[in-house]
Amino acid sequence: TTFGTLRGTNVTLGGGAGGISIGDNITALVNLTLNATNSAINQTAGAITAAGTATANAGTGAITLTQPGNNFATFAATGGAISVRDDNGLALGPINAATLTLDTSVGNGVVTQTGAALVTGTTTITAGSGAVTLTNAGNDFANIGVSGGAVSITDVNAVALNTINATTLAINTSAGNGAVTQNGAALVSGATAVNAGTGAVTLNNPGNDFGSVGATGGAVTVRDTNALALDAISATSLTLN
Repeated sequence: TTFGTLRGTNVTLGGGAGGISIGDNITALVNLTLNATNSAINQTAGAITAAGTATANAGTGAITLTQPGNNFATFAATGGAISVRDDNGLALGPINAATLTLDTSVGNGVVTQTGAALVTGTTTITAGSGAVTLTNAGNDFANIGVSGGAVSITDVNAVALNTINATTLAINTSAGNGAVTQNGAALVSGATAVNAGTGAVTLNNPGNDFGSVGATGGAVTVRDTNALALDAISATSLTLN
């Protein structure tokens, strides 16, 4: 556990099998490195500022960095359940996780990527009105829910959408002809564009409310609670409800 403020150019903390507990402010003028051996990395107090790249490796351990005031420039992580709060924008480096939760909503911070995200479970991103751009070609999400402005997601294969609240939505699974399905409603005030290659696109949640929808896929199914405008559609079959 850290009990005092840490400040340096490059800051490295290693907790081994005992994990890391951050209990005060950390300022890294360049890079921050946090390492634990299949053990938790957590933050109980203080704020973390890293002007360069923050890299957290907990093996299979959870990573929980959710205190107010956190400000990462770029964040990369390997762990089990990963939860991160940033009061501004955040760029994701490579992510390898069981679940991923990001919250930049306090500052309506944009979420972008510099590396692929591999998440075997649920990904949840809350960006306020900030844009969420997760378009790395190597991304592999199991299911993802997002609240943000313009939302763009690329996945190497199939992806299931949890609740979506966005001004625009772009989904691209065409590299692997991955099916696009839903676990939750999509509320998109502007245009939604889905490119699934030859994969099926099934957006049939009864709570959906799209401004307009365009899709490329095999069998395309779209449901909307009220009026719907269709943009370009290329499909083997089309069902609207």
